[in-house]
Amino acid sequence: MAPANSVLVLTVGEHEAGQRLDQMLKRTSDWSNRELAQLFASKQVRVDGHPAKKGERLAVGARIELPAPTAQRVIPQPELTLRLLLETEHLLVVDKPAGQACHVLVRDELDSLSNALVACYPELPGIGYSWREPGLIHRLDTFTSGVMIVARTESAFERLSRALTAGNITKQYLAIVEAQRVPKRLPHDIVLALEPDPGDKRRVRPIEGSAGLVTRVARQVEQCGPWALLELQVQRAYRHQIRAHLASINCPLLGDPLYGGAQLGSFQRGAHWRHALHASYAAWAGDDDFAGFTARSELAADLRAFLDAEIP
Repeated sequence: MAPANSVLVLTVGEHEAGQRLDQMLKRTSDWSNRELAQLFASKQVRVDGHPAKKGERLAVGARIELPAPTAQRVIPQPELTLRLLLETEHLLVVDKPAGQACHVLVRDELDSLSNALVACYPELPGIGYSWREPGLIHRLDTFTSGVMIVARTESAFERLSRALTAGNITKQYLAIVEAQRVPKRLPHDIVLALEPDPGDKRRVRPIEGSAGLVTRVARQVEQCGPWALLELQVQRAYRHQIRAHLASINCPLLGDPLYGGAQLGSFQRGAHWRHALHASYAAWAGDDDFAGFTARSELAADLRAFLDAEIP
């Protein structure tokens, strides 16, 4: 974590009394969750002069001191490869490799897609949901490869993010699963709401009896030995939506042990498993002021090689 230049001093008001300290700081400071955890661990957060715990309840008038964050910026890394599928004056569509994070979590972090983007497109900082996500319209899990949409202007970001929320951006994925677990009738819609799993922060879990999120298993593209390549369709995807939805019908992704998927050496990258999911297509019809686009990404090379090896 980058060093701070000064001390940030906050005073607890009546409307904040009784709140947890960490929850208040998440709302009132520009430190990320990870950075706040580091500040608490190193005893740099103090309440009325004493080192504070993150779960400490606040009293009216309490004085909170912690380091003030340094300038918010993503470090440019021109040496990182950036594969473009589409470039216009308003937007980019890039092909993210598996194993690369979409964005940084702390100020001195490197090697994310965001680091590559700001190196090539210096107009991106200041556009987006936060400084960590310059221009990013949506996210992919670190070990999901494929299509990502990036806005180059504030107006493009507003239009595209609104289109995504409304379900007007079409997104398709390719997934490898066990062939014997594929639903008998396709297309098959998985309709299930999701929420963070309180027992494991790495996962999400279904909300029983609820609807709202839809993953369509559109078709089986091919079968290679015991494995099937599926085409999936979603609109605005929730975190881990495809992974959790497939697991909910006993058809988990290959290489996704977090959700019950088979573990194969072909999909292990260092200490992590690469789940067999690739964002293959995105399209938007456009509106009166912005032209639409269509972008495709062929199945990632490692997934293609795995399937080809299984063909008799």
